[in-house]
Order: sequence, then structure tokens, then C-alpha cells
Amino acid sequence: MKKLIIVLIALSMGLVTYTNAQETQKKDTNKHPMVSQVDHRIHNQKKLVSKEEEAGKITTDQADQYRKDLSSIKHEKKVMSKSDNGKITKKDQKELNKELDIIHQDVKN
Repeated sequence: MKKLIIVLIALSMGLVTYTNAQETQKKDTNKHPMVSQVDHRIHNQKKLVSKEEEAGKITTDQADQYRKDLSSIKHEKKVMSKSDNGKITKKDQKELNKELDIIHQDVKN
């Protein structure tokens, strides 16, 4: 009986350790520099859209479309990162930034 209890305790400790390692790995991939850079740009552009809308420089319809475009880019980044363990390639980052540049230029003009 003692051996069974010891085995069960060991197994449960191993499961806890494994689960914690998985969570740590998941959090670490969210901190990948290229993913963070794109996320930061998306966040900043959402703030810019709101600022320009509040200032009356763009209409509500335009702002809504820009937000949809930004959500689409965020989804695209998510799809790209799933194929590379939560990271994106330099090529992916360049492509996403190019799309963000287009939106930025549109909002500012």
C-alpha cells in the first residue's frame, strides 16, 4: 500500500511539473521578439485609429474598417505563428509590417 501511495504521489508531482513546464513554454513563445513587435504595432495602430476618429479626421465607418483590417492582420499573425511553435519568421514579420504600413498611411492621409 505504501508503494502505491508513493507511486501516486510521484506521478502527481510529475504531472504538476509537466503542466508548469507547458505553461512556461506557452508564455515564452508569446514573448518572441518578432511576435511582440507585430503585436505592439497592431496595438498602437488601434490607438491611432481611435485618436483620428475622435479628432474627426476619419469617419466612424472608416475607423470600423481599419479595426477590421487590423483584426485580420492579427488573425493572420496567429495562423503564421501556429505553424512555427508560436513564433513568426522574419519573412512573416516583414509581410505583416508591410500590411500595417499600408493601414498606417491610409489612416494618416
